[in-house]
Amino acid sequence: MRALLLACFLLVSLLGSQGYAADTIEDYDACFKLGQEDRLKCYDGIAERRLKASAPSPAPVSAPVTKPDAQSAAPAAAGGLAKCKDSFYSADRLRCYDEVANYSWWRCLTDCVWETGESPAKKADGVDACKKICDDSERLYEYDRMAGLNPKPPSKSSYMSKAWLLDDESREKAGRWAIRAHRENYFLIYTYNGALDKEPYESVNPGTELQDAESKFQVSLKMKLLEDIPIPFIKKKADLWAAYTQLSQWQFWNWSNSAPFRETNYEPEVLFNTRMGDDLVRLGRDPLKLQFIQVGLNHQSNGQSEPLSRSWNRLMANFGFEWEPFDVVLKTWYRLPESAENDDNPDIDAYLGYGELWAGYRGTTCGIDYHFGLMFRNNLRFDDDNRSTLQLGFDFTCIGPLNCYIQYFTGYGETLVDYNHYTNRIGVGVMIRDW
Repeated sequence: MRALLLACFLLVSLLGSQGYAADTIEDYDACFKLGQEDRLKCYDGIAERRLKASAPSPAPVSAPVTKPDAQSAAPAAAGGLAKCKDSFYSADRLRCYDEVANYSWWRCLTDCVWETGESPAKKADGVDACKKICDDSERLYEYDRMAGLNPKPPSKSSYMSKAWLLDDESREKAGRWAIRAHRENYFLIYTYNGALDKEPYESVNPGTELQDAESKFQVSLKMKLLEDIPIPFIKKKADLWAAYTQLSQWQFWNWSNSAPFRETNYEPEVLFNTRMGDDLVRLGRDPLKLQFIQVGLNHQSNGQSEPLSRSWNRLMANFGFEWEPFDVVLKTWYRLPESAENDDNPDIDAYLGYGELWAGYRGTTCGIDYHFGLMFRNNLRFDDDNRSTLQLGFDFTCIGPLNCYIQYFTGYGETLVDYNHYTNRIGVGVMIRDW
């Protein structure tokens, strides 16, 4: 029987039957092993399949053009990503990917905010999963993988590592002589200070009336001058940085008096930064790390002539701690003494003390980066002359590289001319994101 079936199979194959070529000897073997009734049904099934395959194909009918549904659109979008991968500039590549995938930041945000339970990205496949990733760097990484590239995963370096180039990944991405953000760079378009000290400025500028409403901005940059300086005793390496910070208070809303700059502080400094990276104590899953120790020389002045002139010079020692996503910098200083005739502010230590503490918390939710910041200092005088200063800040993703920023300051020393005058200020504006 098997020989007979094989002969039939070869005969039909030679005759060019379209359907029978799909039937193999294993198909007939499977039928032969069945009982009589089931075997007949099996053979009939093969015959029907052969007849359908050999039937002439109907003439093609032009189908109406319809909008592709979600299932057919996804493969098309995935194929379309390939046209974007040749762009070297990541921002252009991401923009192209998003257009192909029909990505909507607002839709991604709302889906993420209202989602309960599992992440929306984990409930989708392919391009649909990429569209539900609101973080730009993570979404670009997934797009690149789908387009056939071999991208590096998004950076896992900590904030302090990126800020001071403490690890190999951050150093490689930044380049050797890159200029980077030092302190916060922001512009508070409107601030209100209910305790503004107007007398010093108005006394030397007769006829000018200051307003409680001001603008305030800060520009702060740093550059690495030398790198990988060996520290033999602790077997660490250090970098030498030069930094510059400028803080200005501008009577921007005082148009009747030509919007003068009330105060500008200039602060160059040189910092010798030793890269530590030592685990101090384990708190939960992650350790508290001593990331760096800095020593340096700091000069701060307001560039004014008497009676508004203010300046001082300090030796600095700073310590950076990090327990992601928290970071803390303890800044300490020793004021270099000046002669009595050159000292514009001999009692500045009584108001600003000998150091300050900066703390931050950084996070990301639904593609929105946010940051809480705190600065606190105390003059360490435990009597009636005790004085404290507090600055609070909150910023979050707003427009492109700009974060919306809210800042509150209360205490002494917001600027040098106000070092011995109490300030209570709140302001809103934007900050250039530095992480």
